This record gives sequence, C-alpha cells and structure tokens, in this order.
Amino acid sequence: MLGHLWLEAGLRHILLDAPAAVAEAGASVPSRPDQSRPDQSRPDQPPVPERARPQASAPSLPSPSASPAAAPPRQPATPPVAPPATPPVAAASQPPAAAAGGLFPPPWDTCWRTVMARRTEASSPPFMIWTYFHLGQDMLQPPHPGRRQTLRQLLQALQWPAGSVAFWPMAVPVAGRYSVDIRFFWRGMRALGTKTVCCFGSACRAVLTQELGVLLPADQHVLHYRTGKLLFLPELEDAEHGREAAVSTMCAMLREHGPAW
Repeated sequence: MLGHLWLEAGLRHILLDAPAAVAEAGASVPSRPDQSRPDQSRPDQPPVPERARPQASAPSLPSPSASPAAAPPRQPATPPVAPPATPPVAAASQPPAAAAGGLFPPPWDTCWRTVMARRTEASSPPFMIWTYFHLGQDMLQPPHPGRRQTLRQLLQALQWPAGSVAFWPMAVPVAGRYSVDIRFFWRGMRALGTKTVCCFGSACRAVLTQELGVLLPADQHVLHYRTGKLLFLPELEDAEHGREAAVSTMCAMLREHGPAW
C-alpha cells in the first residue's frame, strides 16, 4: 500500500542493489550535462546578437526613362534674356551714288542733283565718267551750244545703253571765279562707283596729270592710275568746224577703250 503511494508521488527506486535495477534506473533517468566541463559551444555569457549590417551594394541608377517620384528633374538655369533690339529699318533700294547727297557744298551739290536726276532709271554704276574743263559752267548756267551738240552726236554715234555715261565736273564757278577743286571730282567719282574717266581738252588733261604727278607725252592718250584709267580726247570746241570727222575720231577711241558691247 505504501509502495503504491510512493509510485504515485514519482519515487520509483529506493536502495537499488541489483545490477539490473541499477541499469534500469540509469536508462529511465535523463542524463544531465556535466556541470564541471563548460560547454565549448556556449560561452559564459550569451553572445549579444550583432545588428544586421547593411550589405554594400552598387548604387542603384535610375533608368533613363524613369525619374524619381519624390522630386521633379532639375531644369538648367535659364539665363536672362535681353529684350530684342529694334530691327533696323531697311533703306529703300537706290544706286550707291544716292547716298552721297550730303558730301558736296554749294554749288557742287547742285551739280550732284543734276547728275542724280539723269540717273533715276539707272540700275548700275556708269561705265565711264565724261568731263571737260567747262562742264561745271555748262551744268550751272545755260550750256555752250557747240559743246552740247558735239556731245549729243557723240552719244548717238556710240549707241551705248542708257546710263553708261555720267557727266561730273572738276571745276565750278564760285563767287565770280571759275574754281577747280579736284577733291570733289574724286569724291563724286567714288560715289558713282566708276573707275574710267574720259577727259576732253588740254585744260582738263593738265589738271589731272598734275594732280597725279605724271608727265604725259602729247601723243599718249591713255593713262592707267592706281585702280582706274584716264582716256584723253581732243577739245570739244575743235569739233565745231569739222564735227563729223571729230566725232568719228572720238568714237573710234572710245570704242577701243570702252566696254565690249
């Protein structure tokens, strides 16, 4: 009866003597670890678990087609734009000579207006300038009838296109005197855009050769200077007594050195 109560309380073996009972008891009792030998797998203090370290990885690059949603793509700085300048007003189409209206004092300006009035329909510079010593007088006063007639016949005989010739003086009457001013002659020549000059008469020839510092033989009728050419012809007044022959001689010289039309 007493043994039964011990069994219920968990006591199974008392004073075990038999080897079989000892063996049975050893098999039934769970073995405990040896407290004298520390467990090599466990340190005295349990290790503190390390925090998980983030593994290094290549930085993620956004794809070309995607942009971060958190911030919009940065736009390049826009430089300040200056207000547009007022476009220049285009000048009316006109011959180069028309821009020289303020280059000449009186009475040269009157001569210039006369030249421009005769070139209203010309679309290109004249090929040749014709001049003679008394041209300024004929432009500002009633022209000499003999010189005017010779020039008219000469132009008719040449049959050059309209606008091929322009008249420009080297002297004008000023305060009762007939005054030469070669500066205005060259200025008008440049304004007209012409490099070939036909000079009638010995007085005109003397003025130009002296200005250029050239001693020209009497039988030489062509002079090349700088970038232009001078052509020397006889006096217009000399043609009054034999106009037909004089005009024929002048036409031959002008055709030889003139444009190849």
